[in-house]
Amino acid sequence: MPYASLVRLGTPATPIIAMGKLLNTWRDCVRCRRAYGVRWFEMPFALATAVAVHAMEIPGMLAAYRGRDVGSSAYR
Repeated sequence: MPYASLVRLGTPATPIIAMGKLLNTWRDCVRCRRAYGVRWFEMPFALATAVAVHAMEIPGMLAAYRGRDVGSSAYR
C-alpha cells in the first residue's frame, strides 16, 4: 500500500500523503489521457479536479488519525 509507512508519523504525515496521492493522480491523468479520450485542452480541468478530490479526502484522514467518526455520507 503506497505511503503506508508514513502513517506511523501521525497527523504530520497528512500533507505528505495527500501530495503523494495527488502527484500519482496527475501522472495517471497525463499517462492515460488518450485512453480515456481526454483532449489536451481538457487536461487543466482534469488536473484541477484531482486537486479538489484529494482535498476532500484530507478531513477524513485527520479524523481517522484522531480516532473520530467521519460523520454521515451517501455511502453509508
